[in-house]
Amino acid sequence: MIAKTPNYKLNKPEDDDFFDVEHWNENMDKIDKAIKQAAEPEENMKGAAADKDGAAGLVPLPKAGEQEKYLRADGTWQTPLDTKYPVFKGATEDAAGEAGLVPVSSVPNRFKYLRGDGHWVLPPDTKYDVFKPAKINDATMTDPGTSGLVPAPHVEEPHKYFLSGDGTWKELLIDTGWVDLGINTNTFKLYNASDPVQYRKVGNMVTIRGVVSPAAQLSGDTGQEMITILPEDCRPSRKFYAVCQGTGINRWLLTITTAGLVSFSRYGADEYGSASTSVWLPFEASFYID
Repeated sequence: MIAKTPNYKLNKPEDDDFFDVEHWNENMDKIDKAIKQAAEPEENMKGAAADKDGAAGLVPLPKAGEQEKYLRADGTWQTPLDTKYPVFKGATEDAAGEAGLVPVSSVPNRFKYLRGDGHWVLPPDTKYDVFKPAKINDATMTDPGTSGLVPAPHVEEPHKYFLSGDGTWKELLIDTGWVDLGINTNTFKLYNASDPVQYRKVGNMVTIRGVVSPAAQLSGDTGQEMITILPEDCRPSRKFYAVCQGTGINRWLLTITTAGLVSFSRYGADEYGSASTSVWLPFEASFYID
């Protein structure tokens, strides 16, 4: 490909390029156009009118005596309108103020604020009490409370707390929804697929539910057999017990430890007995966590 000059992109053949008269003619056309443009002076800008836009161009020549005038958008040199404005007038109890310049402030007033009446003054005392929440005094009267400062929030895990209308910071009740738990398949199996072992945490309340059967025959004595384990943030602060229904008139004890171990024990009616692989062991229990 033939080389080009950097500015006007004229064809610049090398020694080993094939000479083409079209390249030469193209150069001549570009040179002719550039010379013509340089010889013709650019027109002055065209000013805008009420119904027509202006056009770009050279700044029009100012005449002698117009040195303090300014170029207006209509393309003429003009003296600006008077830009001296009065100081704004402050409002009174029975009349609105008027727009204008901000009044001058003296050095002693540098820490004061412009008031609506036009004076530089110090604001009134801005120390406020904590807001008072609304209260119901009796069945027919409501105390709406008073405005004030927001009470200091909790330092520990502040993102969990929101200001309630009663003036206290309350933890948002986050609902996990029902979450499936794995079970100890060495000892238990699901009784059916429609009743999996699950937990749900709403705020500080945890509920666990499910239906299982022994994977092999179990002794229903006081020895505890682990069914599943709860996540760390869903474990009780003290050991939790619940008596659950079994097959027929049999009952069994559900135990949840502070380590989150959910266990089976004490199966039977009048006395402890064995639990076969067909035994029905449903459970649902709820407890609060600290």
